[in-house]
Amino acid sequence: MKRLKFQNAILQNSLSYLPFMTNDIVKNTSNKSGSHYLEVILDELLKNILLYNLNSDQELEALIKDNMDRLLLVKDQNNFGKDEEFIDLALSHYRKIMSNKPQVDELTQQLLQLPTKQLNEELDYVYWDFSQNQAQI
Repeated sequence: MKRLKFQNAILQNSLSYLPFMTNDIVKNTSNKSGSHYLEVILDELLKNILLYNLNSDQELEALIKDNMDRLLLVKDQNNFGKDEEFIDLALSHYRKIMSNKPQVDELTQQLLQLPTKQLNEELDYVYWDFSQNQAQI
């Protein structure tokens, strides 16, 4: 449970931070060469990562990896100055999401497979049966 909370906190932090970071990068680079293409890629990448968070599938993974490769290419082909550090930071958040989301999904599935409902029902029955027996005494 602690591991799930930890991994999910990292995932949620990156998911919360990315829209603001993307907006800042777009604003700060709007007057630089290559900024339009950068904006298009960042928009597509953000959309795909948010969809991936809702429904992780291999097609989205491939699109996101392609988007990240294109983002690196645009960054390398243009001079975005100090904003290149923010682009790298955004990419690191995208990577964290790509690595943490499957872990969170797997830990959630493991948690859901625990027989808590059945055990709870059995415990309720034992308690009810005990209380009925006590009432008869």
